[in-house]
Amino acid sequence: MKKIFCLTVVFIIILTGSVVGEIAEITVECVQGLKTGTTDTLKAGSQVVFGMTYTNGYDAILVSSNAYKLSSPDGATWSYIDFYLVNPPPPCFQDLSYPFYPESDPWDGISPDYFTVVISQWGMPWFNGPTYGCYSGPMPWSYECFHLTFYLDDEQAGKHIVLEKTTFWVWSQLAANPGPAENLNPAWGGPYEYYIAYVPEGEVDVNYSQDSGFTSTGDIIAARTVTIPLTYNSSELDWDFTELINCYQLSSPDGIFWTDFESMPYLENVGDMAAYILSPHPDDLVGLRFLADEGEALTAPFKIDMGYLTFKTVAEDAGKTITLDAYTAEPETWLWRSPQGPQPPGYIEPAWQGQITLTVAPCCDGMTGNVDCSPSEESDISDITRLIDFLYISHDELCCPAEADVNNSGGDPDISDITALINHLYIGHDPLAYCPAAVLSADETKTDKVKEVNATSVFKPNWVRPDHR
Repeated sequence: MKKIFCLTVVFIIILTGSVVGEIAEITVECVQGLKTGTTDTLKAGSQVVFGMTYTNGYDAILVSSNAYKLSSPDGATWSYIDFYLVNPPPPCFQDLSYPFYPESDPWDGISPDYFTVVISQWGMPWFNGPTYGCYSGPMPWSYECFHLTFYLDDEQAGKHIVLEKTTFWVWSQLAANPGPAENLNPAWGGPYEYYIAYVPEGEVDVNYSQDSGFTSTGDIIAARTVTIPLTYNSSELDWDFTELINCYQLSSPDGIFWTDFESMPYLENVGDMAAYILSPHPDDLVGLRFLADEGEALTAPFKIDMGYLTFKTVAEDAGKTITLDAYTAEPETWLWRSPQGPQPPGYIEPAWQGQITLTVAPCCDGMTGNVDCSPSEESDISDITRLIDFLYISHDELCCPAEADVNNSGGDPDISDITALINHLYIGHDPLAYCPAAVLSADETKTDKVKEVNATSVFKPNWVRPDHR
């Protein structure tokens, strides 16, 4: 099934007179042919469709005359350019069937890169080409008026393509009777630039899952080390891979302060491939690289937990959100190399499960007592030690004061909380108090199995960001 991604960009034009505050714009609302999980990457070897949306907020009929151009900064080529009205057409084009306009702009000369669309209520005999009647219908309106299509073959992988407007770009506002009243240049949502990637027919992707640091509902617990395993999957593509590079980015619309954002391999799962930790940026980007020995390769099909990501938030960030996504904005940050891949570029770009946005839950999750905020979410002697240290020795700030309020008294931690922990662990084994506002099901536990990894055997190189300007 074909996937269509929609992106809306709105520009407001402020004019004088009767058109103050009205809207006139052209945008690319929908794109068919995108790589799954992306908004700016087209698939090589596919038909591309741009859905062109015209928005008219003027209380008048418009004659729209707009020329577009495809270009490429690095020599990409395309074929079979065509455009047609959306079928069934929206009300403003209800009288049109199958218009086609020659792939040239009479103002810019004959070129296969230019194509012009003229939409008018009246014929325009002075214009070098067919025009089409348009009944505008009730104002204002915004419709995906026509589709621009073209084909990208496999050889365009690794290049870029740009859709832009030309200098032939005008709408003529018409009064109730024929005759121009005012011209204007509608806003343009572009230029729209896309990267072209080779996407194999078989399933090749990177997926994530949840390990430690999560609540039962999938939120992350504040002040915990969050662990997100990464599964590398080539279960349907019988290729040999010599190098895997994948970088990941954290961001937050709420200004979350995170620490210890790291990537680590599951060394027991990577086989004969050497594992490297990449840190292209100090705080928000990390990555993993797996490199096979000369003459060796990771042979598909496979579906392996190759590594994991970790980070930590603070108690004060409860209620905010944090986002994890693949990082593909620079070269050599998201690719799998294979001798069976397209030549050039000699690699493919695996699909990504998709951006994940996580809400930070309060740091006290379920029962109290995890004073040191350990990933196991279980109370032990280390929590007693931490309480004693806080109250009588270092007085270092607690990671989650609510967890240290073991008896849920509502006040600051004190000797009674140490007593309650000792009683729970070694004497009466009385249950600990619930966290504030915590509700647990009868079978819910707070134990998560955390995978261990021997980080001492992993080489962490200095990774120089490529200069791709």
